[in-house]
Amino acid sequence: MPMLVRGFYCEGWQPSRAPYRDRSLEDFLQVVRTGMHGYSEPDAVRLSGAVFDLLMARLSYGELEKVVSALPRDVRDLSGICA
Repeated sequence: MPMLVRGFYCEGWQPSRAPYRDRSLEDFLQVVRTGMHGYSEPDAVRLSGAVFDLLMARLSYGELEKVVSALPRDVRDLSGICA
């Protein structure tokens, strides 16, 4: 099932409630920290890197390149992928 369709129907994703655009690296890391509430002192950079590692293991390089290219440049640098 295409990712967009799956998001609409299977996971309740609503584009009108999508995350902010053009945020800085610090804004991005703050969103990660906020999402990890309940954990003591979450290392947002390390967590973000772990997510990119997981994406690298699960997505084709072309798909991953599309995801990374949609991110702001300073957030893109966390991925370790040149896009």
